[in-house]
Amino acid sequence: MEIQEETIILFDQDKKYVKDYLKSRKVTNRELGKIIQKHPFGLLKDTSFFVGEEEFGISHFLSKSDVTGYDIQKVNTLLGTEALNIVAFAIVMGDDVLCYDIKSKEVILWLVQTAEGERLLVSDNLTKFLKSLD
Repeated sequence: MEIQEETIILFDQDKKYVKDYLKSRKVTNRELGKIIQKHPFGLLKDTSFFVGEEEFGISHFLSKSDVTGYDIQKVNTLLGTEALNIVAFAIVMGDDVLCYDIKSKEVILWLVQTAEGERLLVSDNLTKFLKSLD
């Protein structure tokens, strides 16, 4: 997982904010915590995953920011994820959203921009998915 240098300082300072938000939503996945601690937040290079035959690329993990589309709390509030028992944690190229389903423990791709709210199963396990990125 490689991150563009210009984003490191901006996002690195916001790890506590993100971890506190995730904890408030009852997301306590250790692997996600490790990624938050190990990697600076920001725009990612060469981080892709597949849903079926289709390849998607992660643009950035959500953090704390005044920039629209970067703040984890604001994005989740805007999408109304609390009522759906999911938590958006990353943005995919094309402005779709990677989410964690709190009840099923699955990672889903919510096609908020490219379709009519379609949700695709990415992985049945958040830890397995995150390890595949590293």
